[in-house]
Amino acid sequence: MIRLHPYDSSDGVLRSYILSLLSEAFGEEGQPYYELAMEYLYDGEHTFLLSEGDGALLAVALVVDYVDPDKGRWAYLYSFATREDRRGEGLMTGLYKEVIEPRLIERGYRGACLVPATSSLVSFYKGWGFLLLRDAEDVIPITPGQRATDYLIAAYGQPSIDNPLPFRMIKPFVPSLDHYRLVSPLD
Repeated sequence: MIRLHPYDSSDGVLRSYILSLLSEAFGEEGQPYYELAMEYLYDGEHTFLLSEGDGALLAVALVVDYVDPDKGRWAYLYSFATREDRRGEGLMTGLYKEVIEPRLIERGYRGACLVPATSSLVSFYKGWGFLLLRDAEDVIPITPGQRATDYLIAAYGQPSIDNPLPFRMIKPFVPSLDHYRLVSPLD
């Protein structure tokens, strides 16, 4: 049976499972950054975990608060990862559509944004209703919230860095005439 697993920052075993899953999904070279993210970003409100009945971790999803100039909250979907042997089963899609997005809407977020780790994920996220952004001069930036800024300073010594990933995607929860430009935590 698959279930939501509560995040507990004091659970060392859970922490090691999360770090292992992140290393498997995004590469072991990022381990120092995953550990900093756990220190600065992971908490019970922003961390979503799926596990099997025996407690084996299947998927992790982290939501990072971003803001726009009108002080609207946006959810930056960060470190979404499913255990390699369970990919393709719809676990993350179900977690996002059935749990994360409804909670974000309930909590008053204006929308969600993300930067796919690979170009092959663009069509995957389009299936969730995300749209590709276009760079334009007359757009409203969505920037990291305070916790994300603190993490970036701890990890990189500055509140932003250059992002080698070319794609940015957004999903407003409320229809709007605004144009948005996502400033990723890696920009």
